Amino acid sequence: MSGAFERVFSPAVIERFAQRLDFVTPALRERYDAVTASGPYPSEPSRARRLRIWRARRAAWEAYLDAADATGLLDDDLVARLTGDDEAGFRSATSEAMACWVLAGKLGLQVQPRPPGRKRRLLDLAAEGTVGTFRVEVKAPTEVPIPESGVWSGDDSAVLVDCLRQANEQFAEGVAPCVNVS
Repeated sequence: MSGAFERVFSPAVIERFAQRLDFVTPALRERYDAVTASGPYPSEPSRARRLRIWRARRAAWEAYLDAADATGLLDDDLVARLTGDDEAGFRSATSEAMACWVLAGKLGLQVQPRPPGRKRRLLDLAAEGTVGTFRVEVKAPTEVPIPESGVWSGDDSAVLVDCLRQANEQFAEGVAPCVNVS
């Protein structure tokens, strides 16, 4: 049986990516490069460095997807976002899988996917630890562009505050939120 990564990024998905390389964004091109990273290292140092980066990214994604698969988080919605064209959807899906990997794989907690939240909404995860069960909502905010001119402080707090507000609205009344913003 193949791993979760190979099932998500099947030969058909990779072929679909390859057929559209002339029309995709740089982020989608990098996703394709990471998913297909293999073979010997080229002799040119800059190309060898890029291949090392893509292989490391692929290895991380493999671990995240294995954790998501083992806990039941790897459902049709997550797969669609991982293999779709929407970069925000891909970022949110990998962030959810990474949170699952940290909670289940690294911390050894029992993780349950998609617990109920407020107003019939589903949260991303619930994890059971020694002090009880806590619910997790993962947010992957959009990148804030650096202004072309003027002074930039790197203050993305408005974007982060908005993510936290959105996540908090998903938790049931009286439930303390645990939000991962990655």
